[in-house]
Amino acid sequence: MSILPPASGRASVPEPAPPRRTAGGRAVRGVRPRREASVAPRRPRGPTLAVVSLLLITGVFLTLDLLPSIGLSVPSVAGRLPLLAPSPGAPGAVGPGVARSLAVGPRIADTPGSFWSLDAQTSCASCISSNASVTGFLSATPFTWVRYGQMTDACNISVGLQYSADGVSSHGCGFDVYALKAWCASLTPHCHAILSLPGENNNSAEDSAIAKWIVQTVGFQPAYWSIGNEPTGWTHYGIPWAHWRSTDRVAPSSLAYALDVRAAIAAVSLVDPGARFVGIEAACSCNTGWFQDVARVDGGSISAIAFHNYPSSGSTQESAQQFFAPLASPSNVTSSVARVRAAISGLCPRCSAMPLLVNEYNAGPGWAPSNLGGSYANAVFLAASVVQALQGNVSQLTIFNLQGGSSGHLGFSLMDSRGTVGPPGLLFSRVLSHVAIGSVYGTRLSTASPGVWSVETRNSTTASVLVVNTNLTHALTLSLPIGFLPSPAGTAYWWGPSSANPRSSSGTIATSWSIPTQGLLLIDVPVLRIGPLSPPPAPSAPIVGVGTTGAGSPTVVLPMILAGGTLLGPGWVDAVTREPVSR
Repeated sequence: MSILPPASGRASVPEPAPPRRTAGGRAVRGVRPRREASVAPRRPRGPTLAVVSLLLITGVFLTLDLLPSIGLSVPSVAGRLPLLAPSPGAPGAVGPGVARSLAVGPRIADTPGSFWSLDAQTSCASCISSNASVTGFLSATPFTWVRYGQMTDACNISVGLQYSADGVSSHGCGFDVYALKAWCASLTPHCHAILSLPGENNNSAEDSAIAKWIVQTVGFQPAYWSIGNEPTGWTHYGIPWAHWRSTDRVAPSSLAYALDVRAAIAAVSLVDPGARFVGIEAACSCNTGWFQDVARVDGGSISAIAFHNYPSSGSTQESAQQFFAPLASPSNVTSSVARVRAAISGLCPRCSAMPLLVNEYNAGPGWAPSNLGGSYANAVFLAASVVQALQGNVSQLTIFNLQGGSSGHLGFSLMDSRGTVGPPGLLFSRVLSHVAIGSVYGTRLSTASPGVWSVETRNSTTASVLVVNTNLTHALTLSLPIGFLPSPAGTAYWWGPSSANPRSSSGTIATSWSIPTQGLLLIDVPVLRIGPLSPPPAPSAPIVGVGTTGAGSPTVVLPMILAGGTLLGPGWVDAVTREPVSR
C-alpha cells in the first residue's frame, strides 16, 4: 500500500413555506408542483525503514501521476516529503490547507436498497423506455427506484385524459405506465416504483378504478401507492375534474386529507390486496400538522411518509456562497428528516420506525431553479446532500428530476430534452453510482472545517469514503495514513471545478489527495474479512450535518486502523467491525 508518514500530532435558514402549486398538484418545474500545515514525519511502527521507504516512493509517484489531471501540482520541499497544495492557477484553489483529522466513529445507520431514487419525469410520455439517451443514462446510474408520473392529481391515466385548471380535458397525461413497465422489465433485478393516484378530487372510487387498471390491465405492480401530491397547494378539493375552475379556492384541512387517504386505502386495497401506501407526499418538512393527522388517522395502514425538500436561500439569483449556505441550515436534509421524525413520534405504533422518504430533492428554491441549477455547483451541492442523507438514516432520497422539457436547459434536471447530460447527471452516472450502500459510519473532524462533508459506508464487498468540499476559499488536503483502508488497492473517483468530467483511476490507492474548493473525492476498496467478526454496535440516533460555509483552511488526516491483525497505533478501530482495539 502506498504510505505517507502520519502527522506528528492530530488536532485533537428556516425552511420557507411552500409556494402555491398548479391545479394538478404536480407540474413540470418552472411552476413548482407543488499546506499547508507543517507536519513533522514520525517514525512509523511495524514496517522496517526499507519497506516504508519503498512504499513512500510508490505513494508519492502515484500521487504525482494523479494530481495533475485535476489541475493540482506537488511543489518540492527541500529535505522533506512533498506537501500537497493546489496549483496557484488552478480554478477554485484559493488557499492552502491546514491539518485536520477525520475520526471514524461507530455505525450510525443501515441504508436500505431503496435509498437511490429518481423523479422520472421525461420530455415525452414514453421516453423512459423509448429514448435511447434516457435508458442509456439510467443504466449508468444507481437509480432502480423511481417516482413516476406528472400532474397526477389532474390525470385519469386509465383513459388517458388530463384536465386543466378550468376542467378542460386533453388526450395524454405526460407519462406512460406501459413504458414504465417496459423499462422496469429490462432491469435485473427489476425496478421499484412509487405511483401517485389522484387525491385532489377526493374520489376513492376513481382511485380504485385507476389502480385496478394499472395492476390488472397494464400488469404493473408498484412498490407503493401515494394519494395525491402536496395537498397544501390544492384549490379544487372534492370537485370533479370536469367542474374545475381556475377561480376555485377550495382547500382541504390536514384532517380532511387524512380521511381522504383512509378512504382511498380501503378502496384500492379491494382491487390490490397486497398494496402498500405512502401516507402523504408533503410539500416540505414544515407541514407538521399534516404529518401528525396522517400518523394519527392512517398510521396503522401506511408503510412510509414522504416530504419534499429544496434547501434554498429563497432567491433564484444566488452567489455560490448563498447557494451552498442551506447545506448548513435547518432546511438541510438531515435536519428536515429529524423534524418530521419528531413530529410523528408516538402518534402511531409504527411511527418511531416509519420509513421517511425525501421524495423530491434538489437545490431550491422549489418554485423555480436557481441560476446555478444544472451547473457543476449543483452537482457538488447534491454530493454533499447525499452525505447528509446517508448520515441522517434517510430511507429514500429521490432526486428531482430526470429530464427537462427544453433543449439546452437543465434547471432541476439531470439531462435536457436532447439527451445531453449535465454535471448533476454526471455526478450520479460516474461517481455516486459507485458508493457502497449498506452500513454507514459517522465521521468527525477534530476541529470544525467549514463546508466539508464526509461519510464512510460499506456493504459485504466494498468500503467507500466520500468527501465533499463546498468551502469556497480553501482547498482540502486529504491524507490516508497507514492501514486506513481495509485494502491497499481499489478505485478513486475525483472531480474539481477545472475538469469538465469526473476522473477515476484503479490500482494502489494514493495516500495523499488535494481536493480543490468545490471538489469531491470517492474512494472504493474491497472489504477484506480478517478473522471472525463480532456483531457491529447498534445504530445510534441519526446525526445532523453541522458543516458550515465560509472561510476555513481544512486538511483532513484519516486515522489508522487495525489491518491484518497488526496494531498500527493507539486508539484505532478494527478494519471490518470498526470496534475499538487496544494492546
